[in-house]
Amino acid sequence: MDGVRGADQNPGHFRRVQNQVGKPARYVPPPVNELPSCLDAFEKYLHSGHRFDPLVEAFLVHYQFEAIHPFGDGNGRVGRLLLALTIAEWCQLSNQWLYMSAYFDKNKDSYIDLMFRVSTHGDWQAWVEFCLQGVIEQTADTKRRCQRLLELNRQFHEKLKGIGGSVRLSAIVDDLFESPVAIVTHVQRKHRVTYPTARSDLRKLESAGILHKLEDVGQISYYCSSIYDITFADII
Repeated sequence: MDGVRGADQNPGHFRRVQNQVGKPARYVPPPVNELPSCLDAFEKYLHSGHRFDPLVEAFLVHYQFEAIHPFGDGNGRVGRLLLALTIAEWCQLSNQWLYMSAYFDKNKDSYIDLMFRVSTHGDWQAWVEFCLQGVIEQTADTKRRCQRLLELNRQFHEKLKGIGGSVRLSAIVDDLFESPVAIVTHVQRKHRVTYPTARSDLRKLESAGILHKLEDVGQISYYCSSIYDITFADII
């Protein structure tokens, strides 16, 4: 939350003053003195076992978090991260494959209007239908991203052939698909090589156009912009 919009409002910290949604206020969350009991009930519900389909329940919980609006700023960002985590855990996914941010942002007016309608009319059905339509769209998006990553992995290994790629270089490339940043000291420890060897390996990947050097960081580091663009663009 540092250095982002609202950074001066203690984002991610429980609020100490009353806040509101919209100017003039369209929605006023629970007052500060009610936050502890709201969050206590929220936490207990998270661990109480499922009363509904787990995917549906994740969206019910997302609405409730946003309705409590516990932070001075950053509620939307934290809420979307919590949503991804609950979907992954409750739906027993192998990882956090489903991110709803792009869909919510694209349909921002409907997203806000339908949450307000839950508050004013108890219209859960319209809210859940909206979210499940988003699941269809974002699942298709995730599938496309995975297919692009598989193709990119194949292309990278083809590039390795042009620089006399070793088994170690191949393993480093595969590591990039778990984290698109490669730090010399991390490569050194993981692959049990000397520092000069680890640095030389990353330079080879840079020469092949797979990695780009990060400037003005503490340790010598490289990143793969191609993986980053596919994996992280517009998902949070």
